[in-house]
Amino acid sequence: ATIEELISLAANGLIVSGRQLAIAVKAIICDAPAKAFVLGIKACWGLFGCDKCVIRGKHNGRKVCFTNIDEAPRTNETFRQLAQPEHHNYPTPFLKTDLDLICHFPIDYMHQVCLGVMKRLLKEVWLRGDKQFKMSNAQAQLLSRKLNTFGSLVPGAFAKKARGLDEIDRWKATEFRQFLLYSGPVVLKGVLRQELYEHFMIFSTAISILVSRNLSNHFGFARKCLRLFVSRALTLYGDDVMVYNVHSLLHIADEAERFDSLDECSAFPFENYLGRLKKLVRSGKNPMAQVVNRLCELDSKRSSNHDVIRPQSPNGVFIVDGLGCQVVSGCGEKYYMCCVHMTIIILFC
Repeated sequence: ATIEELISLAANGLIVSGRQLAIAVKAIICDAPAKAFVLGIKACWGLFGCDKCVIRGKHNGRKVCFTNIDEAPRTNETFRQLAQPEHHNYPTPFLKTDLDLICHFPIDYMHQVCLGVMKRLLKEVWLRGDKQFKMSNAQAQLLSRKLNTFGSLVPGAFAKKARGLDEIDRWKATEFRQFLLYSGPVVLKGVLRQELYEHFMIFSTAISILVSRNLSNHFGFARKCLRLFVSRALTLYGDDVMVYNVHSLLHIADEAERFDSLDECSAFPFENYLGRLKKLVRSGKNPMAQVVNRLCELDSKRSSNHDVIRPQSPNGVFIVDGLGCQVVSGCGEKYYMCCVHMTIIILFC
């Protein structure tokens, strides 16, 4: 039914308040197992599990690893023609649509980068991995203290404060994203072995570029960084780390170029809004009606309220014309007294 409705909307559009609106699919966001299910392809842990290229993995114990760097990409045409039969389990219902079955199903960086690569490195390699890569107890405690200190400085614009490593089993995707893009480059310096830290910084730099629409002219550089990261991961950590999520970094720059940034094709907006919806439900009776009523109440409040800049630490810090600007106090309703920091200190390099 979903496929038929999608085909009808694409062909006929949608009439809203007497206006006919054209409907087009931008992307279908799935994590890797869900994508394999809806496309009828091998799962990400299969030998032919990559949905972006024709690489054949190899068994390494109970894992399937992808150690090759250069493989021919999949295309909509080769997918529909079943050019690599080993990749397919059954015909997908999306064959009935005009969608590009490769490009319209992007890699989701929330699951594959934040909950995939970043979580694997921090939790399974650096904290609980082999002795040659694992941090000592003293290093882990130092890193945890740094994270707790960093958490006290995180402004309210972030979804969550940074937590210590004693709670890493409960970290959410937003916390691994914060570690990858913001706190990790600072707190890992001087804690992680230098060659591993430099390797992580290649990863952090590349993803920081790909999540920013303003840095789209550097996406080519980010692609080179990720190729370097993947090739060095094989050298540093061995075959064991070269699982599907790490391999997918070779393709993720293509998604950023296609959608303008990784944030334009990730599951973060859906996950964040789902959390907001769950908070609107107070009981198990008529949850849909509760959500609608609460959303209507919120809309009425938004029409009368506006965001207020608060000078209390750690909030009230902004980047204005490339300079750090810290709100000191308010001067009436529209004006604020600020302290402008003219000197930039490089925390890591």
